[in-house]
Amino acid sequence: MRCICVFLCSFLLCAAPAAGRTEYHLGGADGNPWQIALTAEGAGFYQVFDRDGQLLRSLPVGVTLHGAGTDTLIDFSATSIRPRFIDPTVNLARADPETNLGSGSNPIPLPYIGGTAHGGQNQNFNVFKMLDGDPQTAHFRRFTQDPNSRPGIGEGWACGCSFDFGADVPVNRVRFYPRLGPEDDLRLIEDFSTPQIPAARFPETSFADNYVKWYDLRVSDSAKASNGAKFEIIQSTRENLDIVVDYRFNTRSIRWLTLRTFPLRNWEIAEFEVYGEGYVAKTVYLSQILDFGQAVSWDKIRWSGELPAGTR
Repeated sequence: MRCICVFLCSFLLCAAPAAGRTEYHLGGADGNPWQIALTAEGAGFYQVFDRDGQLLRSLPVGVTLHGAGTDTLIDFSATSIRPRFIDPTVNLARADPETNLGSGSNPIPLPYIGGTAHGGQNQNFNVFKMLDGDPQTAHFRRFTQDPNSRPGIGEGWACGCSFDFGADVPVNRVRFYPRLGPEDDLRLIEDFSTPQIPAARFPETSFADNYVKWYDLRVSDSAKASNGAKFEIIQSTRENLDIVVDYRFNTRSIRWLTLRTFPLRNWEIAEFEVYGEGYVAKTVYLSQILDFGQAVSWDKIRWSGELPAGTR
């Protein structure tokens, strides 16, 4: 089992003026919320105490216009911060069905992790249909056979769909399939691994014959990109016989994933799903530049945290 460092943290900035002390506290039960230091409206309050430790006053903390608070895959669900845990039952490539794609050239937002998907060639309206969580819609592409050539040669559209998860996330599974019919394809539907989809959600008519026969899956991560490395092919087949592709591999940190399909005949994908499990290996928290409104001589920075069982 891979161990990931999970550090739950609160932060304390202290000053020691002659009158007592001044504190700015992020996190914990009594501190400012972590998210407040990311906003442009202000970063909460700092407190001034007398020599006996009695609170004299709380003063607002502003932010400058020259910074930009950011966070990458941070879990803010408690009073501490920690890396996000990727739920193995949640589809990382799921789009919000209410997404407004504008002209169709805008990337498709992936709200669970803050990533995006893009179909290229202004195909996002079609690509969106395989990310909307509705197995009754599909990204369908027609193939026109050249009557003067051997089978498989003609006009079609080769899908080059790319996914940018915004940061490296633990991924170990890709699943995709065409529109299935509860009457003709009930066994296929019942054999779905978790998460399963009720048969009633599929269309009445089966389009299983449109399954993808020839495809590539490629991945890359931030380390490879910084070194100029190309995408790595993790799965490639020209003779796929599985109507429902459920490809599993050892968990690895992935930022980019691409799906390429090659048009040998009509093909479609009703839903394209990406799954992972585990804590994100690297997260980033960057506050705004804090403005205390006056000169304050800070002399201590302290933080505290804990390591949950099974992590390091």
